[in-house]
Amino acid sequence: MRLADASGEAGNFVTAKLDWVHLTVPPAPAMFAQFLVGLINGAFYAMLSLGLAVIFELLNIINFAHGAQYMLGAFCTWFLNA
Repeated sequence: MRLADASGEAGNFVTAKLDWVHLTVPPAPAMFAQFLVGLINGAFYAMLSLGLAVIFELLNIINFAHGAQYMLGAFCTWFLNA
């Protein structure tokens, strides 16, 4: 396997060519932004699932009203931002 950059110049490995695959490494701020978005989405899903788990533990029934509340909040956010 030969590792060289796509432009043929030595020393620039931001875009590299490995005989059978092309690798493009995004800049650090873009990778940090994606990491941050992933953490935010994960925190949202964790809060949603923990809320449902606590309600189920206390009431011993599945309460689907949470989904309606989250969709109402999402719609209001979309409406106010549009």
